[in-house]
Amino acid sequence: MPLDASRRVVASLGVDGPCCGPLRASVLLAALSDLHAVEDPRGSNDGPQIHHLVRGIADYWWSDLVAPDWCAASVSQWIRRGLGLPNWRLTRTKPFAPAVEGHPWGRFLVGVRQIVDWAESVEDEHPGVWLAGPEPGAAFIIASEKDGRVVYEHTGLVLAVHPEDGTVTTIEGNWSSGVRSRTFRASYPRHFIAWWAVL
Repeated sequence: MPLDASRRVVASLGVDGPCCGPLRASVLLAALSDLHAVEDPRGSNDGPQIHHLVRGIADYWWSDLVAPDWCAASVSQWIRRGLGLPNWRLTRTKPFAPAVEGHPWGRFLVGVRQIVDWAESVEDEHPGVWLAGPEPGAAFIIASEKDGRVVYEHTGLVLAVHPEDGTVTTIEGNWSSGVRSRTFRASYPRHFIAWWAVL
């Protein structure tokens, strides 16, 4: 995308001011490049348009789970691409789950709970990782409680915050079998995570 066009997109999202640095803007632009990509066939958690987001999950984590849910994998990949980092080595060679230097959480995190665990692991040194409210570029975490425990269900990125009506606009993978943008109440997610807090 040409630089001027990128700036127009970022400005239209409200992330060109002091609330959001260039790294966050770059990550959001990486995510927007996948907007409307879909699974093929629908419900397969894979397909030509999203393969770059989901490829190698099973091999990376030495898992027998084929074509797993991919919302968290999308967030991992969009951050990696937005920061201009190389892809993870996704072959079954030990040590498995190799890190990419410069990525906030290093690993190719593919589970919502993994992102929460990462935030908990760095919160003492980087208390700003937990946001009091939504900010453009933040990872949102949707969760529910079942039988007295928290079930982490879904994640994506905040594109824009709308304080006038208390909503946020997001971009997220694995929603309605594709990469989608939607708007919902800012009170809906359980957490907003500032992945950039450790950079």
